[in-house]
Amino acid sequence: MEAVWIIQNLQALISLCFGPTLHSTILLASWAEHMYKNRIMYKSLQASDHTFLTQVLFAIDRALQIH
Repeated sequence: MEAVWIIQNLQALISLCFGPTLHSTILLASWAEHMYKNRIMYKSLQASDHTFLTQVLFAIDRALQIH
């Protein structure tokens, strides 16, 4: 759940600074929703690999920087 909160906080910050219709804001909102809906799967993957959520957050950050 911490990863979802991190993404939601970043999404709120970007939305506040640049507007809610920015593609990055929409991307983060969809990722947060996806992670929340699949939280059991993410939790089990994190239990088997303690770096899993860090890797997910890094991939999201990289996608935002490229965009």
